[in-house]
Amino acid sequence: MQAKYETMGEYRKLLGQCLFWLYVIGSFASFFIIAEQKNHSKEQPLIERLQEIRDGKYPVEKTHSPTGE
Repeated sequence: MQAKYETMGEYRKLLGQCLFWLYVIGSFASFFIIAEQKNHSKEQPLIERLQEIRDGKYPVEKTHSPTGE
């Protein structure tokens, strides 16, 4: 019985290590993807970006309501 629990513990440890490294690699990948998207948007001239915002290409986020609602 003890051997069974020892092998289960080894598998659990291995699974935990795999999930940890998957999380670390995924975090780095998402960070670099977001950084690349930000750099790509800076290459676009400001006038074109403003025009796209006016055309409604990007969603507008309201932080507050002027009426206080």
